[in-house]
Amino acid sequence: MFYEEKTIDGITYYRTTPNGEWKELQKQNNMNIETTPELILEAAAKCPQAKEALKTLFPKVFEKSKEFDCYSLAKTPLVWEIGEDSFEHPCIGVHHKNRNAFYLGSNDWDWKLEKQDGLLFLIPTRK
Repeated sequence: MFYEEKTIDGITYYRTTPNGEWKELQKQNNMNIETTPELILEAAAKCPQAKEALKTLFPKVFEKSKEFDCYSLAKTPLVWEIGEDSFEHPCIGVHHKNRNAFYLGSNDWDWKLEKQDGLLFLIPTRK
């Protein structure tokens, strides 16, 4: 099999026969792949070998987060009782831009955070 390359003014040409036409060699640029961590984890769950390859390509996706994903709170029915009072979801929610924090909302309650003895206390009081 015949193959020949030459470079003229920074452009590489090739031909596949001794008297064949010279053609410009199209070099592959680095591929840019756009994906999301969710799609990467979904693909990894389908095959152990793929998971190992994806860990090599996207190691940060597989790092354990030190932050709590509060999104699970938004999907869990929740009822809090304070003495004889109670209130339930949706006074607790997760903002779509920050899954690592939740908000407390209620027209009837104020929320105060206090630190005592190294612990954080969330104290609701009726408005």
